[in-house]
Amino acid sequence: MSDTPTFQQRLKIAVSAILFLWVLCAFMPGSYSVDSWNQYLQMVSGNYNDWFGPALPATWRFLWLASGSFMSLYVLQMALYWVFITLLLWRQHIISLQYWVVMGMAVFFCFIPQYIMRDSLMSLTWGIACLLLLRVKPGDKYNIPLLAATFALFYYGLWVRPNALPALVPLLWACLANTRLRGKVRLLAAVAAPFVLFVGIQAFNYKVLKTTKEYPAYKLKLLDIAGISKLSGENYFPACITSYPAFSYDTVMKNYHPATFDNIYWPDGGGKPMVPYPDATLNSSVDASWKKAVAKHPLLYLKNRGEGFLYYLHIFKRFKDDEYWNVAIWIDPGNPLHMQLPDNKVRDAFGRTYNRMNPTCLYAPWFWLLLNAVAFAWAAWQWNKTRAPFWQVLACIQLSGLLYILSQLPVYQHDRDFRYTYWNVFVALIAIGAVSGKNFLKPGNNPVASSPDGAISLTT
Repeated sequence: MSDTPTFQQRLKIAVSAILFLWVLCAFMPGSYSVDSWNQYLQMVSGNYNDWFGPALPATWRFLWLASGSFMSLYVLQMALYWVFITLLLWRQHIISLQYWVVMGMAVFFCFIPQYIMRDSLMSLTWGIACLLLLRVKPGDKYNIPLLAATFALFYYGLWVRPNALPALVPLLWACLANTRLRGKVRLLAAVAAPFVLFVGIQAFNYKVLKTTKEYPAYKLKLLDIAGISKLSGENYFPACITSYPAFSYDTVMKNYHPATFDNIYWPDGGGKPMVPYPDATLNSSVDASWKKAVAKHPLLYLKNRGEGFLYYLHIFKRFKDDEYWNVAIWIDPGNPLHMQLPDNKVRDAFGRTYNRMNPTCLYAPWFWLLLNAVAFAWAAWQWNKTRAPFWQVLACIQLSGLLYILSQLPVYQHDRDFRYTYWNVFVALIAIGAVSGKNFLKPGNNPVASSPDGAISLTT
């Protein structure tokens, strides 16, 4: 890593800055779904709950108090995105085809940072952390601050989205490569550290931020109970659910789908839910029934989860292509600020482009799973052949993407929403940006010293 940017690197900063301002204006004031506004209300009040977790609203509140603008988080996310892109292309020659291809992809995927949701914020911070990790070199004076920043960003991303915990294991394994830990000790540390961090996050949320419990796993357990009940023909719903006035077992069975429980939990048209919202007592009863159903029918549980996962991957599909929430460019009309998206020809042009891509595999999680798998296999093969540290780190990053999607099998998300695949897009961009070009790293090379602008790799 050179101490001062070269002329090309300063020029690339200028290009990124111009594009940052352009897309900032194009998508202003950002996109806000019902979930976004729920977190906004927590941000304004300073009272947090664990349905979405307090990380995003707490961050938003800090920015809001500092700036006085509710758009501060939108600006931050856009800024982080272009920092990520700039770091990704830091050593790519600015007049190369690879630079402008990746930059074109960056412009296309700018719909991600304009959406105010946890998935965007977590992917942005982890993406920057991975690029910093790729720049760590043996004996470099910047190692300690780079590793400290990397670890902090990984920790913050886990705080934003705790269910990303499995995806953090290979990333921490790569971080620990720069310590004296080796072999089984290093593996144990990489596996244990995320769980220690997770426990610390929970303590911070509930003890320091006084986060109230909303029992987000309640809905997922109801999905399993409904699925096992339908497959087995036995009703496993507890009495506290079946006695609810709006509950109808026959209606639930008729409307149940393994891809999601949302259409029952939040009926279309704003109708009354067929199940009550949870409290401690309801959650405890549902938890006991869930355990009983899973214990008695483990294979049916796996069948139900597996089928739902295939819908999540879009190998099975429930809707027409244009009915999936592939790109969120909107403001929920029921928002507390009574906001509407202002007219913007550039944003509308983006929207038309995105809509034309609906029939493609671009918005299908299976495509990104396959892309990350190919990149992981290639990086692992290169690592086995060359033993160059770069390949090991890149393989860990790609493995993180694989685990992120595969971990949705036991807790899969709504099959309609592309935001659950944001991290995999960033992982793929890292692979594409890192290995494009001809002068790739080989053991012993030092492109930073020999050709600071022409080197294609991110590290030595």
